[in-house]
Amino acid sequence: MNTAFARNLETLMAKEGMTQAGLAVAIGVSNQLVSKWLSGEVKAPRGDNLEAIASLFRLRRPFDIMSDGGVDYLLGESTAETHAPYTTSSQAPLYGRIAAGTPIGMIPVRDRIWCPPDVLEAHPRGFFLRVEGESMNRVLPNGSLAFVDPELNVESGQIAALNVNGCDATVKRVLFGSTSVTLVPMSYDASFRDKLYDRANPNDDTISLIGRVVWRMFPSEEL
Repeated sequence: MNTAFARNLETLMAKEGMTQAGLAVAIGVSNQLVSKWLSGEVKAPRGDNLEAIASLFRLRRPFDIMSDGGVDYLLGESTAETHAPYTTSSQAPLYGRIAAGTPIGMIPVRDRIWCPPDVLEAHPRGFFLRVEGESMNRVLPNGSLAFVDPELNVESGQIAALNVNGCDATVKRVLFGSTSVTLVPMSYDASFRDKLYDRANPNDDTISLIGRVVWRMFPSEEL
C-alpha cells in the first residue's frame, strides 16, 4: 500500500480541478482502479499507467509522485511551471447527421465533448459521433462516443465511420477487396451479418468513408 502516492495524486487532482472520472478517462483506466489508488487499496502504478499519469500532469520526475517528499515538488516546480492547468476546454465537436460528400465543416455541431488533451493533440481535426444500436457492442456499446480522425487513411480491418448512400453515419469494421467493401459488425448478437458492397456495380449502394475511429468513450465516462 502506497499512501504517499495516494496523497500526492489527490493533491495533483485537486490542484488541477480534475475529477476521479476525468483522470480515469484521460489515462485509459477504469474509474474503480483510480478509486483504489486514491484509497490506498492497491499499490501505486508502474509501467504504462505511471507514465500516463506523469504525461498527463507533465511531471519531469514522475517517481516523485510516489515519495513522501514529493508533494512540495509537485505543487511547486512541476505543476506551477511546466504545464497548463487541466481544463474542460479540452473539447471536440459532436456532429449529428453527416451526408455523403458534405464537408465536415458544413455539418452543425450538436455539442462539444471533453476529450483527453493528448488525443486532441494527436488528432486536431478529430470529432465525436454517437454510436446508436448494438451492431458494434463488443467494442462500442450503444450510446458510446467514437472519436474519428477524418485525415487518417482507413486500412482493411480497421474500424471506421462511414455512410451508405448518403444516410446517417455508421461505424463498422471495414474490409477492402479488389472491387468491394465489406462492413463487418462486431456484436454479441449473431443476427448482425457482414454486408458486402460491390464498387464495380453501378447499381449497388455507394460507400463514403468519413474517417478512422481512433479512440472511444463509454457513456459512463462522459464528464
